[in-house]
Amino acid sequence: MIDRIFGVNRVLAGTDAVSVEQYYVDSERGYRWVHSADGCMHLALSSGTDLHTEDFLAQAAFIKDLIHETGATRVLELGSGQGFNLIHLARACPKVSFVGLDLLDRHVASSRKKAAKLSNIAFVQGSFEPIPAELGRFDLVFGIETLCYARDRGVVARSIAQALSPGGTHVVFDAQRAVPLVDMHEEIATAVRLYEVTTAVTQGFAHQQDWDEAYCKVGLVTQRVEDLTRSVMPGVRRLHRYGNRYFSDPLIRTATQVFPAALRRNAIGALLGPYLVEETRQSDADISSPALRYILRVASKPTTNTETSPR
Repeated sequence: MIDRIFGVNRVLAGTDAVSVEQYYVDSERGYRWVHSADGCMHLALSSGTDLHTEDFLAQAAFIKDLIHETGATRVLELGSGQGFNLIHLARACPKVSFVGLDLLDRHVASSRKKAAKLSNIAFVQGSFEPIPAELGRFDLVFGIETLCYARDRGVVARSIAQALSPGGTHVVFDAQRAVPLVDMHEEIATAVRLYEVTTAVTQGFAHQQDWDEAYCKVGLVTQRVEDLTRSVMPGVRRLHRYGNRYFSDPLIRTATQVFPAALRRNAIGALLGPYLVEETRQSDADISSPALRYILRVASKPTTNTETSPR
């Protein structure tokens, strides 16, 4: 289906690929229509089999609990998007100072407008490669589905370590490859690459070991890694239904032909999602593990400098 409508080789070749910035500009309408009318740009975490609107705030709820647990007073979000998480947190934690860093001017402008009445939040345009030094130090630095866009994980890890105060905490919610791409079945590897390319993760999701090594080199200590894949399944299945409608209905494809190519190609990721994150069972003896996992990682910066020198 994907090959017939988009051309698998053409998509993988990236002949009409766009930058991360352009991807979000082109896809904004689709995110609001199909995903979240409130401007949430990440997957929801659901406790059951159904998706509820409040599930989109599950990551922010985890951060809020961590703020109370650690006593953090300065918090930075990497890839803050349209302010969905930080505005919620700023309202819930009025004594904490929040900063959102995002690549897109339009996201920053939108976030500032929404947060105009909040005195404990600021939004800054810029990259996390590296995090601007003028932002200072933070007790907590977190990113939700954004570090997958890192071009150089070593640079990003070092920048996070430098932005954290001693004893500070770093939190990531993101997808990662369950095994290296070369160890996947050929067709699964192709599906993973299609998913990655059409969501602008052109260099591919990391494998857990990639970030383990990057953090270790700069002295960040991983405290917790948790597989939350089961929690994203209701949202992934919901997107799959939209993707299936796109591929199955020529009227929908005709009506959306005027949309940017990056927006239309989101249907590829939506269609493939469940096949990549769900365990499949043909029989008790034939079980296929997920190719992608949704992971929570919590790391900390020791109160003393343990950074190792690059070899």
